[in-house]
Amino acid sequence: MPTPGRRRAVQARSRDTVERILAAATALLAERGPDLVTMSEIARRAGVSLASLYQYFPDKRGVMAALFERHTDEVRAMLAGSLADAGSLDELLGRLSALARGYFEQHREDAAVRGLWAAVQSDPALQALDAADSLRDARILYAAARPFYGAVDETRLLAACALSMQLCAAAARFALAIPPDLAAAAPDVYAEMTVGYLKRLKDEG
Repeated sequence: MPTPGRRRAVQARSRDTVERILAAATALLAERGPDLVTMSEIARRAGVSLASLYQYFPDKRGVMAALFERHTDEVRAMLAGSLADAGSLDELLGRLSALARGYFEQHREDAAVRGLWAAVQSDPALQALDAADSLRDARILYAAARPFYGAVDETRLLAACALSMQLCAAAARFALAIPPDLAAAAPDVYAEMTVGYLKRLKDEG
């Protein structure tokens, strides 16, 4: 789905232009963070005119939204691929824990991802995209987990899946702001908290 307010790139040349714009914005996010990135700098780095940039994106928020949607599409594909065909709840939760640890590592190692999340957290419109994305991811987890949960209330299970998704991103960001020894322990602690609750929820059913 195209970002609202963004021109759809149909022709190959247009798609190439959009790719250059998004690559430039990604590099600038990694180098400078979202607050210091401007549309003029994006256009200059991408090698396009400012007028051309505005043909595809109405403002910097539009660029950030496109980058966020690309990021979340990649994460969703990994989530769906990893959770597919799990043979037991323990196997499913083990895969979920591994994904969470990988997400913490991505935040720690990838400056562009950190910059993108900083942009999301400072913009209510982008926060709304984040909430919608967490619900989409939650439904993927829910669909994979539901066969193992018997009579457990569906709403409660979906809420647990949604919070697991949203809190993973929040915890990964928080780990960047705490002392190194706590940050190193955070991925395992988060995974144990999530898995522990999801196991207890099954027992309740």
